[in-house]
Amino acid sequence: MVSKWIPYCRVMENDILTGRSMAITKKATAIALGTFISVGLTTQAQAGYMAADVAFVIDQSGSMQNEFAWLGNSLEAMDNQMRANGIDARYGVAGYERLAGSESNKNIFVDFTKDFNAISSSVNFVNTYGSQERGYHAAHWALGGFSWKDNRVKMVILITDESGDQASSMTETQLAGVLKDNNVLLNVISLNNYASEWDETVYTTKDGEKGFFDLAALRADPDTLTDEIIKRKVKEIIEEVPEPATAGVIGFGLLSLLFTRRRRLS
Repeated sequence: MVSKWIPYCRVMENDILTGRSMAITKKATAIALGTFISVGLTTQAQAGYMAADVAFVIDQSGSMQNEFAWLGNSLEAMDNQMRANGIDARYGVAGYERLAGSESNKNIFVDFTKDFNAISSSVNFVNTYGSQERGYHAAHWALGGFSWKDNRVKMVILITDESGDQASSMTETQLAGVLKDNNVLLNVISLNNYASEWDETVYTTKDGEKGFFDLAALRADPDTLTDEIIKRKVKEIIEEVPEPATAGVIGFGLLSLLFTRRRRLS
């Protein structure tokens, strides 16, 4: 009797274990497939839809009046190019001297919005004044001064014709660190003789293009440089969005691994 029952029990045990393994494998496969489909849908959405917050931080001294006007005249064209490339953007603007944005009631400040009229009316009637122009401080203030949203590319475009570290309480290296920690891309439009002051902080594209633009060139030929700035902003935002193919490859690899495991167990 014992000799007859032992093989039978082993067969039952193997069947039970195999069934349990197959059930677990099926469950894992279903979870992986659901994840794969979910990731696929998400990344497809990313492929046709990208979101960005773009903050303009502008030196509010008297010599910068034309740059405020430039922003008011150029913003809609910039947004048209953003939307043409599948980018949904919000825009904000802040003026600065010694203090930045909402730190002083002398400064212009419009938080992120899609209302171009709100920005245009503010920049077209800005009151410029003179003081110490602390560019590093202003860029740092922008990280907490604007209402940034998660899951959006974060970009600051600082415009000045003065030194970035004028009477500033932080160094270029410190600013570079906090920008990196907050995943904020910094672009600077200033005079070429100040370019070295921003070398550590400005965003660099994958092909080595620095996010520094010559203010003198903007003043001399605003149409040409505006087109270049817009193209570069679109490029930078697209670079910062994860490639849709990446998640798909990972999901496919996971599915292949699970199906291989199932064949070995069956």
